[in-house]
Amino acid sequence: MLYLFVDLRYHRQLNKICPDVPIRLFSAIGDSVRKNGGTANRIGCGMLYNFEETSIGFAFSASRVIDELRGLLDELRERIREYYILVDATEERMNPDAFKERLYQYRSIITPDEGILFTANALEFLRPYVSTVPLKGTGLELYSGPRIIEYAVYKQDPADQYVLSVYANSGTDIIKILWDMLSRAPETDVQTFLTDEALVAFEENKPALNAYSWFRFSTEHPDYLREAVLDFFKQKILARTKILGEPIPVTIIGTGAFGEEISYLKETLSELCSFSAPIKPSFLPGDAASMPSDLLDMAYLTYRMMHFLYYQEIVSFFQFLDKDASFIVSLGSWLYSYGILSDPTDFRSVNLSMEEEIAILCGASKSANDRKIADFLWLKYELGFLMPTMDLLIVFNELGFPLSNSFLVSCFFYSDNQEGKKICLDSISSPHVRSAVEKLASAEKSFAFGEYTSAETHTRDVLHFFQKEKIAYGEFRAFCLLSQLSLVKNKGSDSIAYLDYALENAEQIRNEFSVLDTRIKLASVHFGVGSFDFSLSSVENAEKNAHTCFAKDKQLKILFIKGRIYLELGDYLNAGASFQAATSLATIYGFSDIMLLSRIWYARVLSHEGKYHAAVRILGEYQDRIPDAACFRIEAAVLSGHQVSDLIFPELIDPDGNVVLSGFSTMEDRFITSGSDDYTAPSLFQAFSLYHRARFEGEDSVLECFSGIEALAKTSYARNDAYGTLYYYLCFELARYLPLVSQSDGTGFLSRGFKYLQKRAKQIDNNSMREQFLRNPVWNSRIFRAARENMLI
Repeated sequence: MLYLFVDLRYHRQLNKICPDVPIRLFSAIGDSVRKNGGTANRIGCGMLYNFEETSIGFAFSASRVIDELRGLLDELRERIREYYILVDATEERMNPDAFKERLYQYRSIITPDEGILFTANALEFLRPYVSTVPLKGTGLELYSGPRIIEYAVYKQDPADQYVLSVYANSGTDIIKILWDMLSRAPETDVQTFLTDEALVAFEENKPALNAYSWFRFSTEHPDYLREAVLDFFKQKILARTKILGEPIPVTIIGTGAFGEEISYLKETLSELCSFSAPIKPSFLPGDAASMPSDLLDMAYLTYRMMHFLYYQEIVSFFQFLDKDASFIVSLGSWLYSYGILSDPTDFRSVNLSMEEEIAILCGASKSANDRKIADFLWLKYELGFLMPTMDLLIVFNELGFPLSNSFLVSCFFYSDNQEGKKICLDSISSPHVRSAVEKLASAEKSFAFGEYTSAETHTRDVLHFFQKEKIAYGEFRAFCLLSQLSLVKNKGSDSIAYLDYALENAEQIRNEFSVLDTRIKLASVHFGVGSFDFSLSSVENAEKNAHTCFAKDKQLKILFIKGRIYLELGDYLNAGASFQAATSLATIYGFSDIMLLSRIWYARVLSHEGKYHAAVRILGEYQDRIPDAACFRIEAAVLSGHQVSDLIFPELIDPDGNVVLSGFSTMEDRFITSGSDDYTAPSLFQAFSLYHRARFEGEDSVLECFSGIEALAKTSYARNDAYGTLYYYLCFELARYLPLVSQSDGTGFLSRGFKYLQKRAKQIDNNSMREQFLRNPVWNSRIFRAARENMLI
């Protein structure tokens, strides 16, 4: 450990004569020490500054502070002419009181009034960085200045700021290569140089950059995400071409066979950049063997950090190590002088031929240096800037970072293959945690197979365990499963409560994707119980998360849910806009399923607006294969009073045993566990078909059709199905054509339907939205009008 002791001999007098001078001196020293990773303690009237050996480049850092101190003393020499400054070192950390006693052995030595003194112990660490002259008869040496780094001055041509460079051996991730290349360029005000249309695209794609970095170690990313990041970078380069007035020159640095990445980069940016022929980097003669041990550690760290960090993170990484930006500048010069860098200002310019030698010379300290990178990555994970993927787990293992059970639990549930799950389980240190994870995974599987009692028992057991062990992601998964189990029991309010707890967990672990998924689930369940105001609030919050995550698949779900909410409220303008936006977005990003559903539900909006011809034209494309289209096609016939023939409901289950695509599946059908035949689409189709048949096939079939719809209404009412209101209203309509049904009995059907409609309306806290729900939607308005005409209001 290195110590820098500073004591002004006439401190009290200076405080009276010119108090600003000592304040300025100690303030400046303190700032310099902090920026170089040191700490400060007061000893009497003096200050003791410490540089821990565990801090990266501790001797290099101390030498920088010492040189800055000498410069300060020169500036303030008119006032400060007598002082005692000693630089010392010990093997073990020494507290301030112990160091004060240690000073007594030097206090008896007669020393100059000015000058920075070094002990022999201190020079063992600092000799490579400082020049000194012996102080005869004292065993101390006097500071004469820093060691001059030969060849370290690197002058950049002002025109070079427009020249970008790419290193041929920079890895295989084209996004990282491009991002690192642009991180070296001065920031450009793109708003000044891009068209309005291009600027909109630029702002739209900006969140993609962060979303990509959260999964930086993954080899697979959605195509739309990679394309968005590339487009974002292209717009930045385009803005620079506007400044320069010509394609941006890009220098390719490296020798030998280049990977596909460079060829891809040249092809992608061919219209925006002019690429040079490859040039060979120039290094000073390598001299790793004579490097000080702490500088050797920093050289090793330089090689390693470029494998795991983006170039723009280098400053924040060194700040994490308590070093400021000027430290990086000095470090670059020293590494350049030892042949490690070909450009002292660019840490990408490492000499690959020396990497192995540096690693060997570092020896046992490699693991400690790797740990510094791992600690930085772990901080990013804790802040939500890295997701707990198997790829990240592999990186942490490579860096020798001891992973917490909490991380491994998250990683287990993030993994989408059995091999990855097994690695996570085997890595969990506690058998109790491992057992809880296996039990929760078993509960999720039981739920999928309809074994609800077993699933609930296991989930409640592990929930308490995860809470006790403070494993938030385990809690999150357990609460999500309990929410689903509550829906099975038709307890919507309980499901919402569990999701609220799950949302707290997701926010606690700062997992933006988990927050997003939970808010989408909340919106769906609120929709299912009829609290459309809370559903809309949840979906609007989810929309912000989806933008942050650049999750276009989730954004489509959100638009679709918004469309469903507005449709239920009879706000057909916003409903149509939402479905059309979802259709356009799905078309752009290639999500064909949601595109089909959005078109079909937009057709339903048209039908409810009375635009039957336009609706039928769309529905006719899909009515033979998509259940929702068949439902809405016959609904349009019922609403318009036009007969439709030969309409057959498509199969609900595909040849692979999966339920066919439906817009009801994530909303109404979440509450239905009795089988696919009871799902909303087949029930709704049956009800409209029976009503249609009664209307157009004569009186003989009316009673049979009436009985069928009545059975549907009772079943739906018993399970709180929102469409129970509609089925009872259809019964009321048909009862008027049945002599066997009295007027009072017919009105009874209307009464049951209207009461259920009012019950649903009470779930909406917002008064204006509640009135909107009762009066605006096409079916609700008919029920409301009939209720008024029959004096039920």
